[in-house]
Amino acid sequence: MSTVHVNGRVVEVPDGSSISIVDNKLYVNGLEWKGDDGGDGRLNGVVRVELSGDIKEVKTDSSLHVTGDIQGAVSVGGSVNCGNITGHVKAGGSVKCNDVAGNVTAAGSVMKL
Repeated sequence: MSTVHVNGRVVEVPDGSSISIVDNKLYVNGLEWKGDDGGDGRLNGVVRVELSGDIKEVKTDSSLHVTGDIQGAVSVGGSVNCGNITGHVKAGGSVKCNDVAGNVTAAGSVMKL
C-alpha cells in the first residue's frame, strides 16, 4: 500500500494508484475520497500533498512531494520533488527529481537529484 498525506490527513491507497485533487477534493483511481471521519472529504486551506510509495500518475493544482516513483504522468500547479517519473512532467513551479522518461515543462527551474 502507498500513502497520501494531504493537509495532515493520511490516506492509504493501493500501489500504482492514480491521484487527483480537483476543486479541493481528493480522487483515488477516479473515485472521490469521502474521508474516514464520515465527512465529505473536502480539503480546506492551502493543499499540501505528500506521497509515499509508487504512484501511477498525479494531477493537482498544488505542489507535490513524492517519496518513491511515479509510474506515469505528473501535472502540478506548483513544484514537484520526487524520484523517477516514467511519463511527462508539467509544473507551474520547479521540478526536482531523478530520471524523467518523458518531457519536462516547468515555469521554474529543473534539477536532477
